[in-house]
Amino acid sequence: MKSKISPLLLVPWVVWIAILNGVLMVYFVIGKQHSLPEDISVQKGLPLLIPFVLSMIVRHGFLLRSPHYNTVFLRMIIGLALADASCFIGVFLVPELELLGLILSILAILQYIPFYMNALIPDFPSEKNPDFSSDSH
Repeated sequence: MKSKISPLLLVPWVVWIAILNGVLMVYFVIGKQHSLPEDISVQKGLPLLIPFVLSMIVRHGFLLRSPHYNTVFLRMIIGLALADASCFIGVFLVPELELLGLILSILAILQYIPFYMNALIPDFPSEKNPDFSSDSH
């Protein structure tokens, strides 16, 4: 007996892998791979920390508050976009701290591994889950 994997379960995994791959590609292709300086000032590192902290707030504060797949998936996308911002700010705006931006981005992205999506996917559309019923719109 073959078990089918729901496409609704595959989509978050594909998005998560693509985002992680994108951050690594931006760092290794566009970045100059500077090593971390010995004296990192808080003022220079603050633009890298703000999206990281916001991403953590989305992940641990808001992500799983809704029982609906669509809402959780949207919050996952928002959190991953904020997690990406640390790497992009490091590569483009603060190049001497681009390695710190990459590390913060990877740490934030790892928080979004979509194991939690299994509980949100029903076996079939029903009245109990309005995200999947055809007459809810």
